[in-house]
Amino acid sequence: EFSSTEVEQVRALDLDQIEEEKKKKDENAGLYDVDKFDLSKTSPSVVYLESGTLFLQGCQIYIGGAQIPKFSKIPCVVAKQDSTLKMLDCEIRGHRAYLTTGCVFKSANVTMALCKILQHKSGGIIVESKPGKKISFLSNTLSHNNLVGVHMTGSNCHPKIKKNEIMETTGSGIYCGIGTQPQIMENILRKNFNSIIVD
Repeated sequence: EFSSTEVEQVRALDLDQIEEEKKKKDENAGLYDVDKFDLSKTSPSVVYLESGTLFLQGCQIYIGGAQIPKFSKIPCVVAKQDSTLKMLDCEIRGHRAYLTTGCVFKSANVTMALCKILQHKSGGIIVESKPGKKISFLSNTLSHNNLVGVHMTGSNCHPKIKKNEIMETTGSGIYCGIGTQPQIMENILRKNFNSIIVD
């Protein structure tokens, strides 16, 4: 049986842990918001889709050798509001010296299939969607990305995340914000810090 002193010590530890977790959550609030990225035409990226429709197949996408800010978040692929992007069998690889993010999609229609998103220091795929937009990630591989594999936000949107392999992420494999209504089916998630978080 524990003494009253030991019980108080355990309670104090629990309270400290809860406070530490709350502080960490507050610090990370908005960390992956699309608005945290510079999505202007003058910002560094490899693919920048502001409007219209683009189909990419069999492409290798990589940022390297450019004169870019070392401590800025740099998205390799950007698709903005009301554009449509279709990607098939592409590889989007990060850079060891820069805070690259594989893809940043803001209110765009996106279909991505059989693609590889690898070794990004600032997340694999970041999505902010809205009702009526079509988002599908099918049979992709996301591996060795820092912070998050797929990060989804947007009320009453219905992204489909199916048959992907998401592994060795230092944060969440899949993160879905409040109001997002994803269809997450038949994925393989392994060796991530967290597999799926719905906040």
